[in-house]
Amino acid sequence: MFSLFNKCRTFIATWDLIEYLELQDDAVAVKYPQINAPELKGYTRKDLAVPEFWLGFSVYESYSDSDKEKFFGIFDNWCDSKRSCTSSKIDGRNMNFQLFSVLYLQEVLVALDMLITYGFESDERYQQYKIPSFGEDMAGMLSLPVDDLLDSLTVPPELAPLLPFEIMFSTVRPMYELLLSSFGYEHRSTIPAYYLLTYIDTKSIIRLIKLSSQNSNSVPGEALSLLKGGFSGMFEELAKKDDIEVQTLSEVVDISAGRRGGFTVRSKDNNVFSRGQTSSDNFDFVISAIDAAKFSSLIEGVDTSDVDAAMSCTIKTTWRVSRARITFNEENPKAGVINMPIVTAAANDSEGKVRGALSVISMPMAKNGATQEEYTNTMERDAVLYETNFDPSISQFEAFDGLDWLTVDEVYEEVIHPNYFVRSLDFETCSPWQVLPGQGKDNVWYIGGSVSFEGVESILQYNQMIVDKFCADSSNCTN
Repeated sequence: MFSLFNKCRTFIATWDLIEYLELQDDAVAVKYPQINAPELKGYTRKDLAVPEFWLGFSVYESYSDSDKEKFFGIFDNWCDSKRSCTSSKIDGRNMNFQLFSVLYLQEVLVALDMLITYGFESDERYQQYKIPSFGEDMAGMLSLPVDDLLDSLTVPPELAPLLPFEIMFSTVRPMYELLLSSFGYEHRSTIPAYYLLTYIDTKSIIRLIKLSSQNSNSVPGEALSLLKGGFSGMFEELAKKDDIEVQTLSEVVDISAGRRGGFTVRSKDNNVFSRGQTSSDNFDFVISAIDAAKFSSLIEGVDTSDVDAAMSCTIKTTWRVSRARITFNEENPKAGVINMPIVTAAANDSEGKVRGALSVISMPMAKNGATQEEYTNTMERDAVLYETNFDPSISQFEAFDGLDWLTVDEVYEEVIHPNYFVRSLDFETCSPWQVLPGQGKDNVWYIGGSVSFEGVESILQYNQMIVDKFCADSSNCTN
């Protein structure tokens, strides 16, 4: 099998920060998500399926008739070349078919990574930060729906000899839809191709798929991992390590640019934040990590017209996140940490929004370091319930009632997030990325998901780019 990435770590920017903070011992490699797939019950004998089996089946079912015929030819030739392959029958119960489906997906991802690298070879920003430059020749392509992009991709002749199989890029669709729906990013037909390039870190995903298919006991730096204290704990440690003064739980209601170039920041209780100075202009510059559009309503004396224009056509997703007590109605020994009850996003209302229960995450195993064996056959447990674009007239009990294998027993608390995954549907009109030219103007900087992408790895890469730009423009940056 041809592969370039046998020894790569996953999500390098995130893991580098964890190592810098010496939190490696707090990271726990977690089991991979179980997929709610009642349509596979004839094979699995239960509603939940392991992800590699679901992916293989879903990839094949998503092919057109001509692509199915092409895939069968590729699979048949592979089977003939392997002594261990006993059957080339396309059947969900055929272990050879399951194995090859995952292997082929890996190779398509390798080809996609090679193609992206080849296509953005001269784009210095993409090579350094995985953020494409938005020239006139690229905006249209980056605005294409993912389906259209995948249909248009072909392997250049100079790359074809490096690949062991004929490549059908449509293979990526089910995996991308799984990623989209698991994070509430809505249906792939409504999301520009740019987010595919940003979110699919192909090297990391190839590594994750390999670890999953090998059923290995992964170490945190090579696997899908959680921190026992959560990511909020990571940033608390960062503030402590670098002696950064942080004030939390204080709602900022006003930021004013002073006459001497500084800024005054006021909280809801009219408190003026300070650094021990007598001047009211206590801050030299402002970094906003909140929704960039909302930030414009808080700051006075600064020209935010460029940011307002960039954010004028963005849309948002709402989430309801609930802590609850649940009962699994079937034995579920491999789902100790994460379940995804609904993975197939659909543009099912007039706004193209996905509604209903999205995912169930059971945290205790990761939080306290318990082993899988300790949670085997545990039917009742605390969990976190996620609903995207939820209907507030429907309770969590009703929203999750359609899942035969799970019952919500009690809801402890809920938090509503009204502005999640701020994004553009047309990069040629406006997009969060058009904020970039205005970064640092009037000593105001914008970071966070609303101007980049709602993912820890993507945000860290974007922030590194902003730090580099700040250091290039300022004599106050020492490192």
